[in-house]
Amino acid sequence: MPRFLIPLLLVGGLVGPLFGLNWYSYDTEWDQHEQTFEEETRRIATTLANGVSGPVWNLIPEAGRAIVRSLMQDPRILRIEITTDQEKIFLEEGAPKPLSPPMQSVVIRRQGMPIGKATIYFSNGLLRQAQDEIWNFHFSIAVVQLAFAVLIAGFVLRLNTRLETARHRE
Repeated sequence: MPRFLIPLLLVGGLVGPLFGLNWYSYDTEWDQHEQTFEEETRRIATTLANGVSGPVWNLIPEAGRAIVRSLMQDPRILRIEITTDQEKIFLEEGAPKPLSPPMQSVVIRRQGMPIGKATIYFSNGLLRQAQDEIWNFHFSIAVVQLAFAVLIAGFVLRLNTRLETARHRE
């Protein structure tokens, strides 16, 4: 049996399951983070739709501008569009229409009837930053796991060498 086979198998046996668990943990944490982001954006869009139903119903854009400007203070929000049921812009605020950011659209209803649509475009920069932080954390854990596995393998190799040396002396 080659001298380095046992430590190599030991490193693989120690690191393989740990990396697998670490990856699973990362994937689960990221899924939860995405789900939380989706729930938050849905809640914000629903709040906006409820807050502007009166102004849209009465066709008074200025009455809805306060809630739109208030929501625009959230750094995750890039743009807000309120459209009528004829798809005409009723109220808009923020940056020019982004190409493909995350967005939420909610139908604005008054007395159960659809009267328009509230669309919020969100920045994915904070989402990407969170993903990077999660990845860096789990990558650091993987590096520490690998370092410990190499140290253990080195210890086993050294112990094995000493045992073989002692056996040859006998």
